[in-house]
Amino acid sequence: MKTILFASLFIIFISCSSPVEPFEDSYPTEYFSLNVGDVRQFSRPNSDHPEIYSLWIISGKTQRSDGVEVFICDTYFYSKNPRYKQTFYYLVRDGYYYSTELEKTNYIRYNPYFEQKLGKLYPKEGERWLQFSEVMFPDTFKYYLTPHFLKEFSTPARNFKDVCQLTSSTVVSNQKNEDSYIYYTKYYGHIGYSMINVSSSLFVVNYMKIKGYEIGKYVKMPSDNGTSQNFDQKTFITPFGIKLQGEKL
Repeated sequence: MKTILFASLFIIFISCSSPVEPFEDSYPTEYFSLNVGDVRQFSRPNSDHPEIYSLWIISGKTQRSDGVEVFICDTYFYSKNPRYKQTFYYLVRDGYYYSTELEKTNYIRYNPYFEQKLGKLYPKEGERWLQFSEVMFPDTFKYYLTPHFLKEFSTPARNFKDVCQLTSSTVVSNQKNEDSYIYYTKYYGHIGYSMINVSSSLFVVNYMKIKGYEIGKYVKMPSDNGTSQNFDQKTFITPFGIKLQGEKL
């Protein structure tokens, strides 16, 4: 099961009064970016362990078992040593950005590929959509995302404007609990995540390469030259953090 990541400090900030880059003039205004070759590096500027990084690379495309084309995202979670790797799969359909499995699961009949609506291409203030229902109790446990727009949002990569802050909430028997924020912006897509009222949980981009255009500064880690270890198959690192199979982030 998969879902959506993360940040650092000492990088160059670009003022929101700066002129719009030529790249942005010609780039679509969707609140996501999903292209082969896209790279994002996230770090944790408010953590006691700021040396922890996460790296996303859209490395190619493949097909699900039903023939649907999906993007391959190789995700690395690492500090100085070792570096762990997990692969995720994403697609865009009907105006939404989804995570998915490649093979059908045997225990989710209502959602055989465990698709999750992680974002919307053109979100609107105050609307809400169902991200997914819990595997064991789909009629009782539901997870929603609600957009709210920020004029600006600072990261080590740059100061972004027109940022969509998605509030992740759990609804259990009609009782709602808001637990985290996910940040998207035009042109660049996903730029950060944090748990509500937990500043140390903030993960934001310190480097991005989108359609060949680079912003921020990539932080090279010693493990870049080493062999990556895979997570146990029941553990996932996602745009929303680290989870166990069947867990809500």
